[in-house]
Amino acid sequence: MEHISELLNKIRLITVRENTLCKEKEKRGENFNIFSILKLSRVEVRLHSAFIVELLNPKGAHGLKDKFLRSFLTIVNSDIDFDFTSIHVESEFVIGQVNDNGDRGGRIDIIIMDKKNHAIIVENKIDAIDQPKQLLRYHNYAKEQKYQFLLLYLTKDGCTACDISTDKKNLDYACISYRKHILAWLEHCVELSSCYPLVRETLRQYIINIKNILYIMDTNNLNKLIEVATSDDYMEATLTILGNQREIQKRIRQKFIEQLKEVAERHDLMFKYDNEICDLKGDCWIHFHNPKVSANWSIFIGAYKHNHTNGVYYGITQMIYNKPHLTKQRLSELKPFHFWTEGEPSSDLPFGWSYLRGKDGIGDWWDWNNNNTLRDMANDTLAQYIENEIIIPVLKNKLLQKIEKLSSK
Repeated sequence: MEHISELLNKIRLITVRENTLCKEKEKRGENFNIFSILKLSRVEVRLHSAFIVELLNPKGAHGLKDKFLRSFLTIVNSDIDFDFTSIHVESEFVIGQVNDNGDRGGRIDIIIMDKKNHAIIVENKIDAIDQPKQLLRYHNYAKEQKYQFLLLYLTKDGCTACDISTDKKNLDYACISYRKHILAWLEHCVELSSCYPLVRETLRQYIINIKNILYIMDTNNLNKLIEVATSDDYMEATLTILGNQREIQKRIRQKFIEQLKEVAERHDLMFKYDNEICDLKGDCWIHFHNPKVSANWSIFIGAYKHNHTNGVYYGITQMIYNKPHLTKQRLSELKPFHFWTEGEPSSDLPFGWSYLRGKDGIGDWWDWNNNNTLRDMANDTLAQYIENEIIIPVLKNKLLQKIEKLSSK
């Protein structure tokens, strides 16, 4: 225990140095980032896919022809013999309407192809959840086109696609990550563009943006942290902490629940939750309820399952399921008040529903096993968001009163 305390204290000092460095960078204007300013930092289509495609395009405005593309092919270990005279790179590439079976059609995030039927297809995931048969559709398209192809699944940390995306088929695809592959490629692109100052500085801003999304520390501080954690003196303590990771994560979620209880108290709401939600058990829920306002309806947060496909969402639902029943006619009366449009309104969810994502509707707070989410649970950011963006708007617009009155007719 003594070594664990010593290790945590040393890590705390490194974290303090990191925070101090961030503040110094902010004073020097080094945190100025056009992507964050325009609120595009996590937008997959309009920023990440579009930016990557522009770099990969030999005819791109960067002016470096195919240098960035060749670097990318090396980073992802592609052995495809592209004809660089006929390369075409595109984002949001339409491959037809999704058919009834869901295994054909859609839009490919990034595609690199030439006139000799070579292709690299990239499914790009920053925060989005896997869609049904998504990778399968892209795989089927490449097969039908008789491409010699490489299918890449790009995520923040290189995780595998879930069964819903592959339809449990044994697809041949490779996992790549922003943390390992894209950052390494971008750093090389900076070197390649040393004589192109506008391109170089834009790349550096994009790198800062990626590092912010991934919460990557300054290189010197990160190396120091790893050096301390893996030293002979503290190796056992580090392994002990890693061995108890699940319990640590559970404790963070439990403290987060306590924060939500305080939110409920501030707004005179009763608070109910399933204990197993802290273990990420499925079909577990949190309810904010005021019986004086509504006997049947509550604000809820929860998930049927916790995996790459399903996560935490929220809305207004019945406290006692199937009572009362709302007809389509009565639901239509609530149309002006549909707050959440990610999920269709129903008898159980009369105002629709949305995944718990993050500020501006972009992020991965739906994943309660994610380190970024756990960090925002611990620092009160997530609880504040739930209070300011969910609880307060519902109460201000009297949605519980509206649905109670309508369902009591």
